[in-house]
Amino acid sequence: MILPGVANLILFGALAFLLVVLARLDLLYRQLPFPLVLAVGFFGILNGVLSPDSPISLIDRGLGMMFLGGGFLLVRDIVSARQGQEAMGLGDVKLAVAAGTWIGWQGAVFFTLLGAVIGLLVYAWLRLRNYFRGRPAPTYLPGGIGFSAALLIIAGLETFGIHMSPTSPLDLILPI
Repeated sequence: MILPGVANLILFGALAFLLVVLARLDLLYRQLPFPLVLAVGFFGILNGVLSPDSPISLIDRGLGMMFLGGGFLLVRDIVSARQGQEAMGLGDVKLAVAAGTWIGWQGAVFFTLLGAVIGLLVYAWLRLRNYFRGRPAPTYLPGGIGFSAALLIIAGLETFGIHMSPTSPLDLILPI
């Protein structure tokens, strides 16, 4: 394992701070402010520039932005058209694009699955909390919380030298 440089640790700390703020704002106001999401993306590109030996090249990061952003936008449009109402906010799509600058295309599938699982766990917690407080169940799933947590986990693993496999995200769990 290669220890990260000071610049990478500072950028990861900035990412962690931004993602906690974004998750809190999504929970309270159902919004992911664009300037904060833009900062996440900028720090991801800067991290790539400052890490020339990283297995995630700048081209991989660009492909991650395209795959995640395009995939999230496609899902948003299809589900919204079928439901007749907005299914996912554009802030979640922009956060996925920004995540691509940190994880590249290699981590796209794992990011999406992990973010969805964490988001569902948060939703279940919100339902239980509201049930025991005698409040109505929430009518929305704050996706920014799950995807922020997923990005924090994956970027943290990458920062400390545990890289996503380009062939399978399961290699992270079951190394061969």
